[in-house]
Amino acid sequence: MSGAAGLNNHEGSRFTSDTAALSPVMQAVKARGLFFLDSKTSPASKAEHVARAAGIKAGGRDIFLDDDQSEAAVRAQLTALAATAKRQGAAIAIGHPHVVTLRLLAEWLADDHSVTLVTLEMAMRAKDARALALR
Repeated sequence: MSGAAGLNNHEGSRFTSDTAALSPVMQAVKARGLFFLDSKTSPASKAEHVARAAGIKAGGRDIFLDDDQSEAAVRAQLTALAATAKRQGAAIAIGHPHVVTLRLLAEWLADDHSVTLVTLEMAMRAKDARALALR
């Protein structure tokens, strides 16, 4: 995994809700010095918690940009992304490379929303630091 900083789950809702199944995976993630981003494909996901318990920098997706691919829904999610970032200090969105998502994201990035776009690794560090501070 040369050059990799972390990994995430895209599917696997049943797997991410199973602490016993996640534990050996998180040990392998830790051994490689990677972070783990929980896509939160299920509200029952325990992946972020198990990763943190294993001593891994971890965080979860805050906003899913295009579960609904209508322009209005994607725009609303981008607005929610900026609001979440302002409220929490960092926010992570995931989405798909759908035409509407890419177009609206490009338009959104051209405007000032009083937030700064950072790398995923930087956002993960910010989320990890916030989680530690809240303990």
